[in-house]
Amino acid sequence: MLDLILMILRTRRVAIARQQPLARVLANTYVTHGSPGKACEGNVSTKYVSFGPCHEGTLYTNDHGCDLSTGSTLVNGLRVCTANDHFERDPIIVSLEGSNSTGTNLTLGASWTLLYDGPSGISLDPGRRKCGSIQYFDNIVEYSSYRFLVSGKRRKADCIQYSEVKLYSV
Repeated sequence: MLDLILMILRTRRVAIARQQPLARVLANTYVTHGSPGKACEGNVSTKYVSFGPCHEGTLYTNDHGCDLSTGSTLVNGLRVCTANDHFERDPIIVSLEGSNSTGTNLTLGASWTLLYDGPSGISLDPGRRKCGSIQYFDNIVEYSSYRFLVSGKRRKADCIQYSEVKLYSV
């Protein structure tokens, strides 16, 4: 169960964020039925849609963080699921970061550790409302918060969308 879900726009992954001030939290860049929480609820029939600044080639057009109510959790895999329509909005290049900071420190770039940066597992379109392959990565640290970032999409589009981001511990 998730305690907190945030959408943060105009941010950079941790390697870049340490060099410059990080982002601001923005509201109203998504429709109510496509809020950030839809990407972490376990239902591929809903979706997260960001109409924030997501121009092709812009790094980290949108992201959301999920605080885990169970406390710190080890994550070493992620899986992205497509939404119901507009395949051009699919996230193709993603990253995942972890943090054990709390409160306002979560919005600081230096509080995040880069865990994964690469393909989303849906480079070959699995179809609508389908999940791609699990992307595994090395990680031995448990974090209380994880931040999923999208840096590339399938084609030029007015936004980014996906139905689920599933985190794994294997």
